[in-house]
Amino acid sequence: AGQAGPSLPVEKAAKLVLKDPEWNLDKMEMSATDKDFEIACNSMDDAEIVIDVPPMMNTFEDYFFGLTADSHSSFSISTDESSPLEGRMQRRGGEPTVVKIKCEPNGASGTFDAHLCFILENEPGFSKFYKISCTSS
Repeated sequence: AGQAGPSLPVEKAAKLVLKDPEWNLDKMEMSATDKDFEIACNSMDDAEIVIDVPPMMNTFEDYFFGLTADSHSSFSISTDESSPLEGRMQRRGGEPTVVKIKCEPNGASGTFDAHLCFILENEPGFSKFYKISCTSS
C-alpha cells in the first residue's frame, strides 16, 4: 500500500460538516453549499477539479479544509498539488488557497458526490462549503 498523505487532527476533521441550509443569492435557493461543481469521466479513468478559495477577510486567517465523512470514497484531495490542509490564509486581494480534488471511480459508474469544507477557525460564519459531483460512465 502507498503511504497515506497528510491528514487533519481528529478534532479538526470532526468539524468538516456542512452548514445548515441558508439562502444562497447566486443559486437563488436554500442551500448548504456556497458553490457546486460537476465533473465527468470514464469509469476506468479519473477526473480532477481545482477549486480556488479567494481570501475574503482583511486579516490573515487560520484555515483548514477537507472532505466530509459522507463524501464518496472515489474522491480524494491531491495534497501534493493543493495548498496545505491547514495554514494561514492571505488577506483579501492576496493569493487564493488552492484545493485540487480527484475522483477515481475504479470501474464504478454512476454519479458520486463529495463535499469540501473550507473552515476559517476564528470566523466560522465565513467558512465555505462546496459540492462536487462526478458522473462516471
